[in-house]
Amino acid sequence: MEQTQGSEMFDRNREIIIHLSKRAFSKGDYLEKVGHIKDFERSFYPSCPKQLCEQQAALFLSSPLHLSMHFSAPSTPKYYHQTFIATMTQHAKELGYKKSSVPKRSTIIFLGLGAGLQIPALLKKVRYTDVIIIENDVNSLELACNHIDIAQLQTHCRKHGGNLHILSIESYADFIDSMRSILKKHGYHLLADISLFRHYNTPLYDEIVDKFRSWRNRLASMWGFFEDELIGLSHTIQNQRHILKSAPKLASYFTIQPKVVIVGNGPSLDKEIEALAQAKDVVIVSCGTAVASLLRLGIIPDFHVEMERTADIFELKADSLSDPRLNSTILLTLNTVSPKLLALFENKLVFPKANDIGTEILRDGDHTFEPLYHCNPTVVNAALAIMLKLGFTNIALIGCDFGFRDEQQHHSQYSQYHDNQDPLFLNKMHAELSVKGNFGGVVHSTRIFNEARLSLEALIARCNHETIINASDGAYIQGTKTSTLDHFLRSPSATDIKQAVASIREGFPSYLRQHGNTKVIDNVELEVQMHLQALQKEIEGSQGAVDLLTNLNNFIYGLEQDECVARKVLLSGSFKYLSVTIASHINHIPPQQWESYISVAKAQLLHILSGYIQRLNTI
Repeated sequence: MEQTQGSEMFDRNREIIIHLSKRAFSKGDYLEKVGHIKDFERSFYPSCPKQLCEQQAALFLSSPLHLSMHFSAPSTPKYYHQTFIATMTQHAKELGYKKSSVPKRSTIIFLGLGAGLQIPALLKKVRYTDVIIIENDVNSLELACNHIDIAQLQTHCRKHGGNLHILSIESYADFIDSMRSILKKHGYHLLADISLFRHYNTPLYDEIVDKFRSWRNRLASMWGFFEDELIGLSHTIQNQRHILKSAPKLASYFTIQPKVVIVGNGPSLDKEIEALAQAKDVVIVSCGTAVASLLRLGIIPDFHVEMERTADIFELKADSLSDPRLNSTILLTLNTVSPKLLALFENKLVFPKANDIGTEILRDGDHTFEPLYHCNPTVVNAALAIMLKLGFTNIALIGCDFGFRDEQQHHSQYSQYHDNQDPLFLNKMHAELSVKGNFGGVVHSTRIFNEARLSLEALIARCNHETIINASDGAYIQGTKTSTLDHFLRSPSATDIKQAVASIREGFPSYLRQHGNTKVIDNVELEVQMHLQALQKEIEGSQGAVDLLTNLNNFIYGLEQDECVARKVLLSGSFKYLSVTIASHINHIPPQQWESYISVAKAQLLHILSGYIQRLNTI
């Protein structure tokens, strides 16, 4: 009888694993396999599996590998999602919210399964609602089938509004892709509280653990938000006659590939800026606030790159960008920037930013537009993406640190950040993680800097014939070659730099004729209101916290699947912030207070939706 029950559970477990992981097992019934399973168990565990798994679970609970996500809002919120975060955080605190408490709901990832007995041991102690199991070894999966009831585990997850996932992955990249798929389908609230449990070591599991904070931040970054996208759309409409459909190959103006130096405003610029001032036969590309640092030493860039869209950022840079020494400098920028910025430069090339609402509206019905990918979140990303698009292949990065060794020296000493009369002086940076240094050791980094570095690596990975030198004493960038600026400047290069740049300036009328946008945007119809009105009804009818999160996540998933990319770009980011905010709060307030919290949250969400609809009616 006992053997029959074991066989039934084993077969049922295998069917669930096959369904969830899409992984096939070798043929054979339980009686044929039980001997092999026992042999594997003895080789895997030196003693009783149950005892060892429970001991490991207890050790984990004493010092869990766990990250919680809690958004903060400025003291005077400007945008709807910021107001929601501020209002609901205050209300959550009144209900007993403690962000460092043991979460009432949480996600856990099991790296390696073995007998799997650590899972029920942990579920008795913490309410893990979403369980993600990563296991590539069929022997281990079959061992777990013999010890735990996976159907029961699946029922537990569903009962608490979560899901069970069993993944078979072969690489770190596969892991990131799998996590993205889970978040897209089941909700970004899974990131609000997430734990990692490593049952045994493999190089892949170790990499996932070592990069825990990095990949968590990566999955929770670059979402965008409603108002910001509308600003970009407004700027696109005003800038549309300057936008390029495709990029002219400006590198062809030089006899051979010139040496191009992209200049960021990181602290290591101080070590190289004087050598740059003496350099000859080199194309200089300044990035954002780096232009002020260069001008202080009399260095006039050939190209200048900007990508920030908001008016207040433009105002911070307006003085340096109005410097008459920049009259001959060519502006390279994105469709989303302020029209006031474009007006400062006689010669400018404006590129359509990928994954942008304005670009998507331009491309609607005209797919000859070539969006610029991997051009954010920092201006250095835009600079490298543009220079590669223009055909330049011999490029060095200086001052592109994506980090700092001293929190007090997070930008060049020549920059506005160190001028106590400048508003940027008040900008402070704090280390959030450490990354490998370009010239050895480690450097401090922030979430945005790290995302910028990863985006740069993704861009470089697409390049086959380009040489990217990293001469910055900051973060190591995979795909670049570590070298000094001095060594780069000694390499062969075109000598007709001034003449070629002058010829490029003379060619601007023809660039716009050959590559410019001829489409006119005068009436934007996104048909978003009906989607928001439908969500209003879903929110009004939500019964409890889990139901509310489900409705928000279903809305986000619908946007992700929508054929209209513009709607997704416009709305999905803000609703991700709203969803994760709710989850991060209810995970850390007593369940008996959830009803009170959700009552206020629903009212706030309905207010936001009304505000969004009103704003859309004024486009």
